[in-house]
Amino acid sequence: ERAAYYGMAEQYYLQSVAIDPNYQDGLFALGTLYHFELERHLDAIGALETLLARAPTHIQGLFVLARSHATLGNVDEAAAAYTRIVENAADSDVADRARRNRQLLLGEAE
Repeated sequence: ERAAYYGMAEQYYLQSVAIDPNYQDGLFALGTLYHFELERHLDAIGALETLLARAPTHIQGLFVLARSHATLGNVDEAAAAYTRIVENAADSDVADRARRNRQLLLGEAE
């Protein structure tokens, strides 16, 4: 039953982006669905890269992008996403969290 709902969600998100290719919420939701629920990390990266081409400082999108890359072992790409968060986050706590995640990913001492 859960799989059917995820499939429906995917179709609705895809439809929302087809109607408005600049619809950031639809792209973010699609990337989040692919990463966290469907474990389709390459699809997540595709959706999130599309989102970030339209909204380069979408902080939540950058976090999910970093996680997708890290899950696939793409350490450099994940670290680059965390760096973008650090450079663009308006909230210092968010920047600190991204900085810590980057350090953990790269095995750097805090």
